[in-house]
Amino acid sequence: MYKTQNHFFICLTENVCDLVSCSNHGNCTTSGDCVCDKNWSGKDCSKEVNEDFCIGKASGHYAHPTDCTAYYVCHADTERTALLYCGPGTLWSQSLKVCADPAITKVECFEGVGNYSNGNTTQSVCSTIQNGHLPNPEDCSSFIQCANGVAHIMPCPLGLHWNPNILNCDFPENVEPRCSTLQGSQATENPCDIDTCNGNGICVVVNGAAVCNCFQGWLTDNCSEHVCDNATVCSERGKCNRTTGECQCEIPWAGANCEVCNASKAVDVAFILDETGSISDAQFQQTKQAIFDTINILTVGKDDVQVAMVTFNAKQRLHFRFDVFDNSQDLIAKIATIVKPASGSTKIHGAVDFTRVNILEHQSNRPNVRDVIILLTDGKSTVGGSPATRKLKDITSAKKIKDDLNAVFISVGIGGEIDRDTLKAMASLPEYYLETDFDKLGLDLKSIIDKVVNCKQD
Repeated sequence: MYKTQNHFFICLTENVCDLVSCSNHGNCTTSGDCVCDKNWSGKDCSKEVNEDFCIGKASGHYAHPTDCTAYYVCHADTERTALLYCGPGTLWSQSLKVCADPAITKVECFEGVGNYSNGNTTQSVCSTIQNGHLPNPEDCSSFIQCANGVAHIMPCPLGLHWNPNILNCDFPENVEPRCSTLQGSQATENPCDIDTCNGNGICVVVNGAAVCNCFQGWLTDNCSEHVCDNATVCSERGKCNRTTGECQCEIPWAGANCEVCNASKAVDVAFILDETGSISDAQFQQTKQAIFDTINILTVGKDDVQVAMVTFNAKQRLHFRFDVFDNSQDLIAKIATIVKPASGSTKIHGAVDFTRVNILEHQSNRPNVRDVIILLTDGKSTVGGSPATRKLKDITSAKKIKDDLNAVFISVGIGGEIDRDTLKAMASLPEYYLETDFDKLGLDLKSIIDKVVNCKQD
């Protein structure tokens, strides 16, 4: 043994690995460290790793089910499982997602192995503050120091409490409001005693008020809304559920980002065709030809695509329901016989409501088959109340079909006299609104139906 002023050294003549045990589950290096075999962990490779622990779990940190000194790190994207151990004298705190000294802060599993709460978040307390200080919600006499995103429980000097207003330890009487862990008459209510962050963030007291530092992916003052983790939210093919952070996709789209199109062999397609006085006979014939071209790209049959047809002005005409035609030739022949009236006003909501009641809710509509509604119009509703009332009725009629019947609604505006905003609001998705003219209608209609029914991409 050799001494210096502040240190001493011990020289060993034997192999350092003679003094190190790797528990027959690893190899000792020349530095005396163990390199553990697969599925084994710990300084001496004596801890077995449960590779199945992270199956079905989100990425994050989780308490070991039987060892308070250990915790698992799960990586959902790579399906990796890592078993790590706390430093000497510390235990894993599942609520704080850090290793903590049980003498300083409350550690859930300290009272008994397995006696801890899994919590409802997998985020570290330092997920929003990479470097800085946060109050310890479990103990007034300590604080959390974030260093490069890693949380460390730090004690205040004896008799002092953490003061979030000055970001330092302070005399208890200077901490406003008084920390709720004070005893007796000194105790006052801490705004953070109530879970104002819904378990999705860390509550801190700023100027006497509770302020939430939300974990990554959570929004609002009380961290109650979950962000859908997509560059373009749900690919504009669905809505983000702010409670779960998951996309609720419009039919036929699916997947985490509504990026997968689930084409179905059986689809029911209902055309709602404008036959008002503003449409000439030639234009009406162009519209029918566009429908013919569209039908020709579909597989019409009893077990495949079925088609229904309604025409409208201020009144509605039902030409046939879904169960009438089982081949495209007879279907096209029937549509060819439809002749428009010489005149008539426009009542879009009347036609949409009529279609819902007489086709979609009729017993001939196949259960568990996707319904696609296609509205074709060259104008806007001219009867049914004031312009604002008519607009609201049009949008509401489509909403009933979309929400109550879970059907896809496609709105097609033809020419320059349409109410663009209303038709956009009626469509299930922005891409299910089509603005065109009579000359281009055939190609445009065929393209959008090919996308919705056959999942054909541009």
